Amino acid sequence: MPTSDRVVLLGLLLLGGCPASRTAETTTSGDDAEEQSSGAAPEVRPFGDERSWTDEEAGLRVTLPEGWLSRPGRGSALLEARRDDGIDFVLRRWDGAPESLEGIAADRVGWLSEGPYGHVADIADAPPWVHSRPAGPDDREVELGWHFVVSGHGFSLVATVPRVDFERSVAHVRDVLDALEAAR
Repeated sequence: MPTSDRVVLLGLLLLGGCPASRTAETTTSGDDAEEQSSGAAPEVRPFGDERSWTDEEAGLRVTLPEGWLSRPGRGSALLEARRDDGIDFVLRRWDGAPESLEGIAADRVGWLSEGPYGHVADIADAPPWVHSRPAGPDDREVELGWHFVVSGHGFSLVATVPRVDFERSVAHVRDVLDALEAAR
């Protein structure tokens, strides 16, 4: 291939990207998909000091301990919360069917087991399922998840905690788990 053709090809790739990469777009669901199709920019909701949250329909309530900031969730998330020390979590709902756990956790589970984890075991219909895995390619964070059913409604609380000072971080998440209560 002549040098001028290589320069033109390189220029096309740099300006327009590789045609193959344009066909492999990321798929989204819920609010994100609607925003993409409408062309609207995603709404950025700031985290606030609202620490009380209730899902009246499913019957779950949480009053976040001091130090947590929250906002209403986007898409399938009901609630998103974080702390200034790098700890965050997302609370989601699922159908509560035991066979759904495999699908919910399959793409992110390092291990999955039953166990009595905090107050969740007291309010759940059955012992919660838990999982953990590295949260990113650099191994600096760990993802911890609790999947449980309250009055027939499934919930998943998935937290991301830094590996540095892991025990303290897990204690902050356990405080949130202990603050969950049935709202019926």
